[in-house]
Amino acid sequence: YASASCPGLVQCEGDMLAAGKMADAFNPLRGITLDEGGKAVRTDALGLISMAHRSFAFITAAYLAWLVRRLKLSLPARNLLPLSLFSISQIVVGVTSIWLDMPLLLVTLHNALAAGLLLSSVNLLHRLTPATGSEPPG
Repeated sequence: YASASCPGLVQCEGDMLAAGKMADAFNPLRGITLDEGGKAVRTDALGLISMAHRSFAFITAAYLAWLVRRLKLSLPARNLLPLSLFSISQIVVGVTSIWLDMPLLLVTLHNALAAGLLLSSVNLLHRLTPATGSEPPG
C-alpha cells in the first residue's frame, strides 16, 4: 500500500521528507487509517518507504550480481542459477508492477519471487558452509 504513493519509478507524491513524517513512516506500531469506504488512507511519508525499498533493491541486486560473478569460478552453475533467476525476475516484476500501476497479480508474484530469492540465498549459504567437523575449504 505504500508503493501507491510513488506511481513513477523515481518520483513520489507529497512531501515525503518532512521531519515528523519520516519517523512515522518507519514506525512498525503506527496505525492505518481507513476512509468511509474501508480503503487505507495514504500519508505523504509512505513514499519514503517505497523509495527506500527501491533503493535497497538496487543495492541488493548489485551485490547479488557481484556475488554470482565471484562465485561462478568456484561453484557449479546449478548452485547459482536459482539465485540469478530469482534476482533478475524480482527486478523485472518490480519495475513492471510500477509501470502498470501495481496490479494485484504482479505484486503477489513480486512477493512470491522474494520468497524464492530468500530460499535460494539460504540454499547457497548452506552449500558454502562446510560440514561440522570437516576441514574448511582452501
